[in-house]
Amino acid sequence: MMLASGSRTDTGTGTGARLRNAGPELLRIVALLEAVGLHYLSHAGLVPQAGVPLSQGQVVGAVLESLCIACLNVWVLLSGYYMSERSFRVGRLVELLLEVYFYLLLGYCLLLITGVINVRDLGGAYGILQRLFPISGSAYWYMSAYIIVYILSPVLCAGMDALDRGQARAILGGLILFSIIIKTVIPVRFPTDHGGYEAGWFIVLFLMARYIRRFELRLPHPGIIYVLCLAGIAAGTLGFHAIGIRTGHFLDYMNVFYEHNFILNILASVAIFQVFMELRIPEGRIARLIRAVSPHVLGMYLLHEHPEIRHRWLSALTELIGEVPVDRPLLILPHMLMCMVIVAAAGLVVDILRERLFTAVKRSRHAGGGDV
Repeated sequence: MMLASGSRTDTGTGTGARLRNAGPELLRIVALLEAVGLHYLSHAGLVPQAGVPLSQGQVVGAVLESLCIACLNVWVLLSGYYMSERSFRVGRLVELLLEVYFYLLLGYCLLLITGVINVRDLGGAYGILQRLFPISGSAYWYMSAYIIVYILSPVLCAGMDALDRGQARAILGGLILFSIIIKTVIPVRFPTDHGGYEAGWFIVLFLMARYIRRFELRLPHPGIIYVLCLAGIAAGTLGFHAIGIRTGHFLDYMNVFYEHNFILNILASVAIFQVFMELRIPEGRIARLIRAVSPHVLGMYLLHEHPEIRHRWLSALTELIGEVPVDRPLLILPHMLMCMVIVAAAGLVVDILRERLFTAVKRSRHAGGGDV
């Protein structure tokens, strides 16, 4: 199952088919909402800035960012946990690319037609080429990294599954040492550390998820670990911000707490992953609703993170529901939640329409004798 895509969660199509637990599917939706929340905080200027005195709103923003920061790791962990060496299909890869192009081109066409942007804003021949090749051009950095992992997934799955526990632990331990431990304990920015915004980190997460599944790794009291890690991220960020303001040192280190390969972030990600994996949602309307919404998570992401929309959607929403209450800390969370729900709902509607269009095209090709 492709957890970062629009695949369905059923393990069969008949009436007797066993349905996958809705808990992990709910986690996908929660992670998407958290991603929107992170972008809200960034666009609203509520994220602490190194060397700049904090406003009350940024103190709240630091806490809220710590609550949302595990979302990206969770997406990749879910993919690595459920994928197998037989999951890769060229047709699915093409479908992923077409989905990226759908949102990319749809966004540009609508913005050009409405006059929000003009042709000069595309950046000339180089800018147009970046948009024509969005994976190489990193129009969506997440998809650029994820596509690489998806292509490598059969090799990663087969390789990890062929190792015994000692070999797997040694390999994963080495990756954790260089990817997580060193960057966590040494307050220096190394050239090879990109904060988890790259395919290399996704590969580490993918292998970690395979290890968790194969050897049934479980954390004790994952809920408590999750809360403690989030508290540590918020406290570390605010603490090192204060040290930077007072001494002028460690100015960049406060940002490390929010990076995806920081030890507290990855521990929080694994802990909340385990909580939702063990969550049992009774079959009924709620479980069916979760399974209906979760395949559209990727579309929700691609819509609100469109290169020309990502910096505009919050401004558009403030005209609808009012300005971000940066000077009224108690109102920041309600405003943020309203924006998260509106963005997710808009993305859901658009992706349902996109899915119906893709399905109609597939049926048309099938009826015409074409490949599907």
